[in-house]
Amino acid sequence: MEHKVELTEIEAQAEQLAIEFNDDDDDISNDDESMLPGEEEDDLGNLIIVDNLPLVVPEKFGKLSSAVRKIFGRFGVMKEDMFKDIFFMPVDSNTGQTLGYCFIEYDTPQEAELAKQSGNGLIMGKDGRYKFSVTLFNEFDRIMNVADEWTPPEKEQYAN
Repeated sequence: MEHKVELTEIEAQAEQLAIEFNDDDDDISNDDESMLPGEEEDDLGNLIIVDNLPLVVPEKFGKLSSAVRKIFGRFGVMKEDMFKDIFFMPVDSNTGQTLGYCFIEYDTPQEAELAKQSGNGLIMGKDGRYKFSVTLFNEFDRIMNVADEWTPPEKEQYAN
């Protein structure tokens, strides 16, 4: 079953997260003047990882990149570094094929949270083969921090 998100749902989630949602592409600005040049944020709460992207050859990289930017650009302003937004899609060094995930950095953690909530579970592709899994970067360690050895749960006695 395809999961479609209506604009009204995105606006409602943005309002809950205290984000001023603006659907007008002409009014995008980067007003982050709180950090001086050379300073970096320690908290990466404004960075998301989008997984389950199509694996594409170098010739189709631009098309996939544009599609992902368009989809996730609806949720907030992607942070800019000089003349480009912060969007990174790793590729295999031998084949140039994408690895199926990307990183997107937003101006604020609230925008990243909105992208996580609204983008997680979205379907890409006519056949519905690609269902996005979106994670905040600062949650990644918690998810990956799994014990080396698995211990089975204790069996409980059931009463009749």
